[in-house]
Amino acid sequence: MLQLSDRSVYLNFPSYNEETVEATFGTAYEWLVVVKNFYDPENLFSQNQNITPMV
Repeated sequence: MLQLSDRSVYLNFPSYNEETVEATFGTAYEWLVVVKNFYDPENLFSQNQNITPMV
């Protein structure tokens, strides 16, 4: 099973920026960017701890 977080940070607070999200997900972050690019390239879902699409 793919582990997406190292569980060291609780991401349910709106003050986190993308660097914190990237550090939390570690090596899985690149895969999450691929998923975001595929499903939400216009960044419609950006009100939470966002992963910015790279398209």
